[in-house]
Amino acid sequence: MKKQILALIACLMLVMSTTAQAVTLRAPVASPSLSFSGTTARGSAICQADGNNDRINAKLTLYEGNIYLDSWSASGNGTVPISGECLVKKGKSYRLVLAWSINGVAQPNQSVTKTCP
Repeated sequence: MKKQILALIACLMLVMSTTAQAVTLRAPVASPSLSFSGTTARGSAICQADGNNDRINAKLTLYEGNIYLDSWSASGNGTVPISGECLVKKGKSYRLVLAWSINGVAQPNQSVTKTCP
């Protein structure tokens, strides 16, 4: 009888520890990137929500100084990659801005500025 109770307690402890490990939350994160290949600018980002079922809407916008050049959008659940390309001029400075939301709640914009070599 004592062995059965110990076995039952061991099984319950195993189930409870497995369940606790299955629930892991992550902080929302976005990482925009801007690179150049000749006179082609490539903007990209990965947006990650707290959970896999959270809805993400993302938009990348490329500017030359304050002049709008192009934008790209993506949406999905959990983790959303987004990218796009645009023709640019050597020696000019470009700013890539990522605007994104999780479940309709706007997240802080992320941006990166680089000069086309």
